[in-house]
Amino acid sequence: MYAQKQGLGQVQTWKNRLYVVPCDAAKIDGPLWQLEAKMGLFYELDIRTMDELYPFLEGKIQTIVRSGGDQKAVYDQIRQAGCEGVDRVVSLGEALDFDTIWDRKDMIHILTEER
Repeated sequence: MYAQKQGLGQVQTWKNRLYVVPCDAAKIDGPLWQLEAKMGLFYELDIRTMDELYPFLEGKIQTIVRSGGDQKAVYDQIRQAGCEGVDRVVSLGEALDFDTIWDRKDMIHILTEER
């Protein structure tokens, strides 16, 4: 699948633990979220302005990770731009923090529901 995709650069590796694929947004055919990323594989896209980010924020994108800055301001900008899906903007290291609402599902209700 990777070899057939347009707009993807050569995989960069770090000690066989981290694999990063640089992406060219202008050449990618289809949404980035459809690309499979498992076991240390990440797709990297250089985005310089919020306007460049919006086209990638489809309904399936739930979390934005941002290094530094005001996460609430970024979240507010995303909402004002009318992007669907984004539920939260967090700092590095917080992307996998678990809450009672996870993946847009009420986990307390799901886990305590009688069957």
